[in-house]
Amino acid sequence: MWFATLASASSLLGGICAAVVILERRAQAKRHKTLKAHWQGDMSSRQNESHSFASFIIASLLRFEMRRLQSDVRILPAFMAQDNSKLSTQLRYAGLSEVGPSTVFLWRIRAVLIGAAALGLLGLLLSPLATVLGLIMGAAMGWLCLPWALRVCSEERTRALEQHLSQAIEVLCIGLRSGLSFERSLVLYCENFPTDLSAAFKRTQQVWHTGLKTRELALRELGQSYNSHLFIRMIDSIIRSLRFGSPLADSLEELAHEARRTHRTHVEEAVMKAPVKMMLPIGMLILPSMLLLVMGPFLLELLEGF
Repeated sequence: MWFATLASASSLLGGICAAVVILERRAQAKRHKTLKAHWQGDMSSRQNESHSFASFIIASLLRFEMRRLQSDVRILPAFMAQDNSKLSTQLRYAGLSEVGPSTVFLWRIRAVLIGAAALGLLGLLLSPLATVLGLIMGAAMGWLCLPWALRVCSEERTRALEQHLSQAIEVLCIGLRSGLSFERSLVLYCENFPTDLSAAFKRTQQVWHTGLKTRELALRELGQSYNSHLFIRMIDSIIRSLRFGSPLADSLEELAHEARRTHRTHVEEAVMKAPVKMMLPIGMLILPSMLLLVMGPFLLELLEGF
């Protein structure tokens, strides 16, 4: 009799827990819909990126930030949640200015635990020494993978910017020399060139049109979100010309020539580095097979002689 009572009570408790979990999931789904519009710009700007391991890490960080905002719980102490200027700069260059340093710290702690557990279990199949080494290596990889991903993402954004910057400047110059205003020239570029840079300009233009920030502040924040001195010079020229009324097309044309030279220099550097990068796979994959193909018959003859 007591066993049936205990089973009924446990079933009732399980049903209540399941109902609570379902209700919590529905509430999180509603909060996710409200936050989706806030993050739509950052997620849409990454649709054209390659599906690399670095982009997977960045997407995981964004999902972690969304869940943290949905829960609305402060986990870190005050001294751990203080702003870090270097980390904030890295996040801004990677296009993650909305992500806070506290979220990064929590994500890295989770990555350390996951990496240590994964490599520790893998080493457990081999030996105790391999388990200890796996724990150490997994923790180190989990702690260092996010800075590496931020650096890769920042370099990709900078390369994409420098690739399309000369085109954007030329379109702005054409619009200005045709009698259009700066804002109308910017709209002309954003509507006809679907690039990441045009999407960033479009979001920045929406910010000052809605009155959230002034035009000068919005443009300066856009320039500081990229690790490119040339783009910052372009933004400074635009702000100075709009403030004092000086001709903007002439200064932008000089920047367009410099942007093309910079992009050509980076492409030439990448081409020159290609033979050096090919030496490792050639030495590890192609050269041993060629030596085995050439020396194989001779070695077989020697073995038959013995």
